[in-house]
Amino acid sequence: MTNTTATAEKFLFVFLICLLIGLYCWCLVFIAIDVNGTTYYLLQDDPMIAMRYAYNFAHGTGLVFNSGEQVQGYTNLGFTLLMALVHCFGLPQTINSLIVQLLNLVVVLALMVLLYLHFRKCDRPRVALWVAALVAFNASIFTYAVCGWETPLQALLVTAAVLGCVPVSLSQTKCGSLPPFAPFLCALAAFVRLDAIIPFVVVSAYKTGEVFFSTDWPFKRDRNTEDPEYSERRAEFKKLFFWLSASALCFLLIFAFQKIYYGDWLPNTYFLKASADARSSLGNSFRLNYFKEFFVDRLYIVPLLCSFTYLTLGMRNAVIRKPCLLIMSLLAIWVGFVYWVGGDCFKLGRFFIMIIPIMEICTVLLIAEIWTWAQPRPFMFRSCSTLVVLLICIQQAVCAFDGLSLLFSVRNDNKRAIDAWNALKQAQLPAGALIGVFRAGTVPYLMPDMRFHDLLGKCDRTIAHTKAKVGAPGHCKWDYDYSLGVIKPTVIIAEDYDNTTPESLTKLIEEKTPFSFIPNLWFNEHFQKHYLPNLLPTEKRDYGRYWILFYR
Repeated sequence: MTNTTATAEKFLFVFLICLLIGLYCWCLVFIAIDVNGTTYYLLQDDPMIAMRYAYNFAHGTGLVFNSGEQVQGYTNLGFTLLMALVHCFGLPQTINSLIVQLLNLVVVLALMVLLYLHFRKCDRPRVALWVAALVAFNASIFTYAVCGWETPLQALLVTAAVLGCVPVSLSQTKCGSLPPFAPFLCALAAFVRLDAIIPFVVVSAYKTGEVFFSTDWPFKRDRNTEDPEYSERRAEFKKLFFWLSASALCFLLIFAFQKIYYGDWLPNTYFLKASADARSSLGNSFRLNYFKEFFVDRLYIVPLLCSFTYLTLGMRNAVIRKPCLLIMSLLAIWVGFVYWVGGDCFKLGRFFIMIIPIMEICTVLLIAEIWTWAQPRPFMFRSCSTLVVLLICIQQAVCAFDGLSLLFSVRNDNKRAIDAWNALKQAQLPAGALIGVFRAGTVPYLMPDMRFHDLLGKCDRTIAHTKAKVGAPGHCKWDYDYSLGVIKPTVIIAEDYDNTTPESLTKLIEEKTPFSFIPNLWFNEHFQKHYLPNLLPTEKRDYGRYWILFYR
């Protein structure tokens, strides 16, 4: 590569970084809400649940949703503690979410720089640019970073762990290996969000096999002669033992904390979303629809097939066969895990973000291999790589449109939350009032001195252990007789039922809609008797509204 070309590619990389920062900042401003001249930076509603825990922890109440209620209504322990650290600086409540969003920007930039430097080091500068751009501007990663989720940080840690094992060429003559600290990076990813225990198990098993099942056993040597290879292997074994021990300590601390502090080994959200009855209530139709939405509608089938094609071709080369098998196993096991759980009800495959960088890497490498292979051949063969590039561009465009749609949805949800917050402030609730909510994030965060009851059970142990009903993951457990008849919240913030009739709600229940908790509330005896007659008038907006209902 000439100096001019190298300089141009570095300049292009810097331009991509500046473009990413500019676009990201525009999105932050886009979803921010102006309230009487004050700008409120808010995350999507679910991350705002963790923000309420973080706020309470930083202000001495404990890592709890409500004071005195030891229920773990979040899965992302490490990320919640990071949010708590943000709150320790005493910044205005209006901009704490902005700091979390900017931290996610740093995560995306770190992922971009990591990939670029790695492939430049491997003497693949053009691949470096393509991979860095595809991953950083990937709509799923980018959008969920803006919305304040922990999954981009998971993606960074898991990608850093396995990147050295991804073959940079099908004709590679030297086998890549995992760094000794790879299991610990995956353990940190599990600390960020517990489901990363899956890549931890895969990576740890592979790294252990690398050390123990190579040509010579680590402890075998001729004691009468110097054996440098033995010393090297012994040092490798010690590194593996150290990092596996550090990982085990990390998991020990996570589970011990959850058991001692909350009384359960697993988060309350596990019983809500992944318990046997919750998974069985979904049925295969919801799972298949979730996969269809991600792989077919969002065209992620293209990078997935490209990844498996590249890795399958790589297995023909004995030198890189094992690394290819590792990456294939990681992708396949994670896809299987997502199917087992049932996915979730968020767009753009939030559950798949952890493996998206790996898929994009393998896709770019396959395109590069096709291009190299087709160069001396007729145009028809060279057009193969062009076709794959075109498919990837279409896929990125489709996802970009959906990402923008998701940002519109988040902004409108936050506007509705602000309206509900203002209505509750004007209602002058009595001291000790309890507010029932379906969306347990934004409004509870904005009202830290009030107590809230999560009608869908994320922050309520009783509801999380009830029998699952028909509904989407995280939306399949409720008990309105318990919530409205026993807990009796002073106020309920419900969904808008304008233009909805009892007949249409009955039809929704009969059709087993994934969000049947909404029509089921309407027909609950306690709701109809004590709440429905006491609707607080709220102004109808073009972005919709929530219903504020008082208990008589």
